[in-house]
Amino acid sequence: MVSLNIKFFFIAAALAAVAILLGAGCGGGSGDTTISVETGSLSKTAFATRANAICKAAENRFRTQYTAYAEQHKSELVGGSPAQETALLAALVHTILVPNYEKPIDEISTLGAPASERQKVNAFLTALQQRLDEISEKPSEATATSNPLEKPAKLAKASGLIGCAGSFG
Repeated sequence: MVSLNIKFFFIAAALAAVAILLGAGCGGGSGDTTISVETGSLSKTAFATRANAICKAAENRFRTQYTAYAEQHKSELVGGSPAQETALLAALVHTILVPNYEKPIDEISTLGAPASERQKVNAFLTALQQRLDEISEKPSEATATSNPLEKPAKLAKASGLIGCAGSFG
């Protein structure tokens, strides 16, 4: 049985992992998603500032919605049957986690990254979408590790999006 504390730990790990979630919609599968970031005239600093703000907003939305969800379903999360917990986790993934962390994918990809950063940002957003696709297809993936968005978080950091990395990992 998954306790409320484990659920909160998952959420903290997800927030720490990246988020991004995080409205592009569910992708077609865990290996076939590629994000294409537009290039633009923003400086590296301006792009990072805007992208990090997008990630932070997603993190804040997620926290607010998750807190309300956890409070609403507290009795089922603490004392529910395994089937109830599985259903609640699936609902959490599909209605809160994935939508909140997919939205920034679209927003960041259309910001207009500097050409020198485009490939790194593509890698980050593609890894994020692929991981969200995996979690969407199999919600138990969200609790399989302490940091389900670790790879996207590392790629966000490598692309200079420290705020996004902090929102996911």
